[in-house]
Amino acid sequence: MMLKKYFLPLFIIVGLASCNMDSSGSSDFDFNKADWLSEANFKFDFNDKSAKIKTVKGDTKLIAYILEGVESGKIPAYDYETEKALSAKQIQQIFHPIDTIITYDLDTGFESGEKAVKNDLNLGAITRFRLKQEWAFDEENFKLYNKNIALAILETKFNDDNSIRGDLPLFWVKF
Repeated sequence: MMLKKYFLPLFIIVGLASCNMDSSGSSDFDFNKADWLSEANFKFDFNDKSAKIKTVKGDTKLIAYILEGVESGKIPAYDYETEKALSAKQIQQIFHPIDTIITYDLDTGFESGEKAVKNDLNLGAITRFRLKQEWAFDEENFKLYNKNIALAILETKFNDDNSIRGDLPLFWVKF
């Protein structure tokens, strides 16, 4: 039982220690010739104090940097499900969604019509991202390799009682 408890952390530590990466984060390993290949997703929470995530370009946080780049068109974004490139219109729908609300007559209390309301993305609810990686094992050299494929920005959705309902992936940004 004790061995099971420590197997996964030990496997992760050994795996990470055996990754063959140079200082630039790139690898000469050909992932198409791997003996074993797997895709993994990891979720990072920027509110997690133990994550020790540093900022990029001065005081701009990574999520804000990516959001600004995607909204301005400098960073291409891809649909989370299909992974097809998003158009400028689709990106604007993510950043400024339009909802339809029902209006009521104050005197009668009955529905009086519908109204389109333009919203803004809730930036305060974006504190997480998902990192997609590819892992490969080279049996000949007994080494484990990984490469980052894409990063998805996640918007946390809340229930009426402010409990967390879940994370809504907005889009992928590919490396």
